[in-house]
Amino acid sequence: MPAPLKRRELRDSVIGPEKLGFGGEGADASPRGARLINYAVFLRVPAPGCSVGPASCRSWIPFFWLILLTSLSMKTPELTIYWRRLPHWRLQGSVYLITWRLAQRQPPLGPEERTCVMNTVRHFENQRYALPAYVVMDDHIHVLVIPFEEFLLQRIVHSWKSFAAKKLVKGWERTAPVWQREYRDRIVRDEAELLQKAGYILGNPFTRWPDLEEYPWVGFGSGF
Repeated sequence: MPAPLKRRELRDSVIGPEKLGFGGEGADASPRGARLINYAVFLRVPAPGCSVGPASCRSWIPFFWLILLTSLSMKTPELTIYWRRLPHWRLQGSVYLITWRLAQRQPPLGPEERTCVMNTVRHFENQRYALPAYVVMDDHIHVLVIPFEEFLLQRIVHSWKSFAAKKLVKGWERTAPVWQREYRDRIVRDEAELLQKAGYILGNPFTRWPDLEEYPWVGFGSGF
């Protein structure tokens, strides 16, 4: 398990967007005029002499990773929308915020269960997707994810929910359904929203439980 993210490390690591060198490259205009940025590559660069790992994230510069904004092609990616109980927007190369929750009347996730869910989410990291940030709370999960080109977001999320549910039923005698049927997804529109969503995810446990000093089930993904 990664070293727990500590409140002080979170506070000392986060810097403003002006330090990231954001520009217009890689941005595409959506039908509604919002900027939709393709975050094709996420890198975290260690400062000289620092060790690699979340426990030393205060030494990583800047904001855990350097974000390189790139376009997958000269052609604007095609936006597609489909419905289940909720609308789902898809745009190739985008960063998505994913949220899903425990089903009604399910008890909160215990520590070992949260580890199980976190390991499931991270299992194919840097093989099928990149994970800028994630958190497993006691009753819901937030993930920032960038699917790689050949992998569909809906299949990634389905595999997370399905595999974790089977493990929770078998290992902790939960009854199905474990999760609510639907999940929420949102395309991250621009760098300002990326910073806001990442900050919300990484700070979620410390906001929920103000006396908390560290939390093992929150973090930012590894570089590739």
